[in-house]
Amino acid sequence: MNRQSFYVSKRIFGSILVGILCGVMISGCAAKDKSVWSYDAGKSGIFRTDMKDNSVFYISPVGANEAVVSNNWIYYITDDDQIKKTKRNKANEIRIHSNLTYKSNVDGKEHKLFGEDSDLSDEFPKIDEIMVNEGSSENLTLSGDYLFFSNLDDENKLYKIKTDGTGFSLVADDEAEHISASGNTVYYANMDKSGAIYKVKTDGSSKRLVSDDTPEWIEMGEGWVYYLVSGDKDVLYRIKPDGSKKTKLDEEDIIENLHVSGSWIYFYSDHNCYRMKTDGSGKEKVEYEASKM
Repeated sequence: MNRQSFYVSKRIFGSILVGILCGVMISGCAAKDKSVWSYDAGKSGIFRTDMKDNSVFYISPVGANEAVVSNNWIYYITDDDQIKKTKRNKANEIRIHSNLTYKSNVDGKEHKLFGEDSDLSDEFPKIDEIMVNEGSSENLTLSGDYLFFSNLDDENKLYKIKTDGTGFSLVADDEAEHISASGNTVYYANMDKSGAIYKVKTDGSSKRLVSDDTPEWIEMGEGWVYYLVSGDKDVLYRIKPDGSKKTKLDEEDIIENLHVSGSWIYFYSDHNCYRMKTDGSGKEKVEYEASKM
């Protein structure tokens, strides 16, 4: 499954409790500058975490295996592997405090996250879930007006569909995983070629090999392809789209929940958040400042 952070990437938490136990989601801190959001989906709903200050918000009660979050919409894959969308209601998004409480939108009171009277789904008005694709899908990603995904009904081949549910079509006749789209190009692990990284135009033309490496995650950023290879260690690389200038950026026992934001790469390792420059320099632990809740 795709581990990209801007959508859920992604690392999927079955519930917020798993995130807390992993030491990733709950801290309660004050942001100093522009946020870098990571989105996590599970049966309990969709959460967003600011990787710069570790603040957590509950943004939707829809249960999802994967989700792609845009400014106004949430696109997600259901337990039945269908693609649906729901309008994002920013006014009802709830901050989860570091002491595991939240302020109710319904009664204005503080509630314990796991209290008997706690049900986050009650905090949202009726959710309209709109069908985008009834077929079976995974590895969902978004670029422009199109969603790209592995079509489970056609041997996991790379397909696309418009966000309004029209324009369903084949992009590449390959079994595709770890899909990442940027502009008019889609990058993916071609499982028909031992998982090597390929790229293809969104209209299905100009398919090319980028690297023989087998990634567990792929993301584009400022003219580079970033990808993670897992073995005895997790190794982070970047490479030019034409396959040149492959560079090793970092190596850790575990690297996960990655996100490329401008000139920085954010990721979690050993329950801590780190960032480094996109050229691999300047690696540092992201320290959080406790806020007054």
